[in-house]
Amino acid sequence: MVGSITALSIAGMVVALIIRVTTAFAIPEMEQVPDAPVDEMYSPAAVEQAGDLIANRYTSILDEIISHQMNPDYERAEATSQHLMSKTVAIAGMIDGFSQRMQGEFDNAIAEAEAQQTATP
Repeated sequence: MVGSITALSIAGMVVALIIRVTTAFAIPEMEQVPDAPVDEMYSPAAVEQAGDLIANRYTSILDEIISHQMNPDYERAEATSQHLMSKTVAIAGMIDGFSQRMQGEFDNAIAEAEAQQTATP
């Protein structure tokens, strides 16, 4: 039972990270999604939300690439590039924090498993 709770907790954290990263990775011309707390509990709805966000961002980025090809504008391209580079710094911080939290989750899971092994005769 504890193992399945840990697995679902980790799955929820992964889905939440995907939602945060996908939401943060936007170009100025994209529809801005307001920052909202992301539920880290695993659920099919959260997975669907993450999938929808990824599809939306992917489509928007492709539309932006096509727009740049149809109407080349060096200044706009440079501004978009700078904007996306600034977003990668924020995303790197999210991933670093996620990595630290995951290490803590794994350390706790290993400690629990070892405690259960020593408690079982």
